[in-house]
Amino acid sequence: MEDKIMAYGVFMGKRFKPKQKERFINGLGNEFAQMGYTVRLMKDDEKRKNAVTNLIVGDIANATTVYTAYYDTPARYLWGNVKYYPLNGTLSMKTSLWPTYLPIFVVLGLVGAGFAALFMNKELGGDFRTVLLFVAAIIAFIITSAVSRGFANPCNINRNTSGIMTLLDVASKLNEEQRKKVAFLLFDRGTTDGSGMNMVAQAMPKTLDKHQFIFVDCVAKGSCVAVGYRDNNEREARKLMSAYKGNKETKVMLMDEKRAVYTGAYFVPRAVVVTAGEFDGNDVYVSHTGSKKDMTWDEEVMNDISSMLLGYLK
Repeated sequence: MEDKIMAYGVFMGKRFKPKQKERFINGLGNEFAQMGYTVRLMKDDEKRKNAVTNLIVGDIANATTVYTAYYDTPARYLWGNVKYYPLNGTLSMKTSLWPTYLPIFVVLGLVGAGFAALFMNKELGGDFRTVLLFVAAIIAFIITSAVSRGFANPCNINRNTSGIMTLLDVASKLNEEQRKKVAFLLFDRGTTDGSGMNMVAQAMPKTLDKHQFIFVDCVAKGSCVAVGYRDNNEREARKLMSAYKGNKETKVMLMDEKRAVYTGAYFVPRAVVVTAGEFDGNDVYVSHTGSKKDMTWDEEVMNDISSMLLGYLK
């Protein structure tokens, strides 16, 4: 597993721009195809460069269980250790708000002040003043656009390479009978608006409740393994947790609408989420995502969760 984690979490660790995502999803699709799975891409717009793109593995239409994880990676936070809460989207949004938007406001303010000072200085540029102002406006636009989009975090082993590698391990161990009932979904924009998962929900509105979705999010390390569940999914969550045979503290938690929003689980009625991290008394959090420190993992934790996902099928 170490070689794959390094390959996908470091060498292909940036899945932020369209070409980075395309390279990753093509490589991952080949991995599944080599195991004998059918693989297809699902896009919201074939012609758009930054189209939302999902990777579907297996026969999702007839699968009773869909193991899923998002494959895109977050923008880099410019300071601090911003805690990420896989089972509480609202709290994750709150903790990331200032680290995400304050740098944008600062840069916008500095660029605006610089441009205003340039505009107010009537002597600057002489005969080429108009050209100078035009060039300055172009540069200002480029800078503010780049900062608004954010910058790719370089290494993303926990979020969410760990989830993808766990599903790849599960896929390699399914027997022929299980493959008929299980599909895998790797969806886009899980670190932002969840639109990849929303696209799936929109594509199968009449059959959505026939599939049990099990999300795997940040399972690289932690002193606690937790399963969150949407309304009416507690039975499945406890069944999943009962398959865990590791030695970490365990938690089973309800994800009401407030907690589920801003997560992929928000878009499907039958959803549970498994994660690993630290328990702070109310929630499970993950440290150092969106930073260059997202470089470590505990193979034992990942193996135990992989075995847990396999055990759920029995």
